[in-house]
Amino acid sequence: MEILGLIPARGGSKGIPGKNIRLLAGKPLITHTIHTALKSELIDRVMVSTDSEEIANISKKAGAEVPFLRPNNLAEDDTPMLSVIKHCLEQMTTMNWHPDILILLQPTSPFRKTQHLDNAIEKFLESSVTCLISVRRVNDNPYWMKVIKGKFISPFIENTHNFYLRQSLPIIYIPNGAIYIWKTSYILNSNQLLPNDTVAYEMDDYSSLDLDNEMDWKFAEFLIKENLNKMLE
Repeated sequence: MEILGLIPARGGSKGIPGKNIRLLAGKPLITHTIHTALKSELIDRVMVSTDSEEIANISKKAGAEVPFLRPNNLAEDDTPMLSVIKHCLEQMTTMNWHPDILILLQPTSPFRKTQHLDNAIEKFLESSVTCLISVRRVNDNPYWMKVIKGKFISPFIENTHNFYLRQSLPIIYIPNGAIYIWKTSYILNSNQLLPNDTVAYEMDDYSSLDLDNEMDWKFAEFLIKENLNKMLE
């Protein structure tokens, strides 16, 4: 059984311009994810899918494979991730390599560790499922959220009047974007990312940090300044 670690990193970015190669703790952002993946004992090959020559060169220097460049039509703001993954797997076929499992690792999650990857892969294999995604607990519980209808405020979720105490709230999870694992046979024959038999791998808040905007980036820099050795591999 062979496992492909795929890191998608297009050149364009609006939330944080040039974020995939912007320096974080002295290294391009994408380098943190590449090094974390390369340390895994379960991932056979680590590849980067990008449309950018600059990202490709930095990724190769960090140790990842970049055997092809992604076409521009698969590097738009609204390009579905499923299309990007299928393109990579199709390229793997032309290279006569057919991985059984694909683990997708977005560069915007620099604080995930190799242990997270290996534990998630082991859970995926032991569960005999089609897909696994990483999640974190929701801090702002939707059972306490409100909407404004006209001039009045109303519950976002109806019939939540019994949840007065935090301890009584249901535990809610949200995908954190750090780890996605699939059987490649499913990806190649599907038009959606998450099948019914998807299991969750829970991660803590700090490891789940996803860098989408400048505030996220500043918070990441603060965490590194406070605890560099433990926050990054």
